[in-house]
Amino acid sequence: MKDVNDLIGRQFKSGGRGPDVYDCYGLVREVYHRHGIDLPDYSIAADACQQIEGQIEEEKTSGKWIQIDEPEIPCLVLLRCHVDFVQHLGVYVGAGKFLHIREEKEKGVVVNRLDDPLWKKRFRGFWEYVQ
Repeated sequence: MKDVNDLIGRQFKSGGRGPDVYDCYGLVREVYHRHGIDLPDYSIAADACQQIEGQIEEEKTSGKWIQIDEPEIPCLVLLRCHVDFVQHLGVYVGAGKFLHIREEKEKGVVVNRLDDPLWKKRFRGFWEYVQ
């Protein structure tokens, strides 16, 4: 996590693209950028993250996103916070952990374990961006 420690605690803002505030996709873009990968920007607010799954599926068909079984640093972590759709995402940072941003409870950018009971039941898969 050496490349992302300075992001811990940054605050949430819907549509935030940094450098001081982020939404979940803005945070993902920042981490990928630090790894030399510039992701396309989707004009979405964090409270509309359910759109991301459909957009990723569109990118997947054009060869940009592929679902992977084993996580790599960085890869997208999709999370379902509601029964019917993905609403949240983060970035895998190694050792079974992912970086993401919360607007409630733990506020701001945090690191959590994927095997935490809260996140384990919400996990929808790992995705890799292919340039």
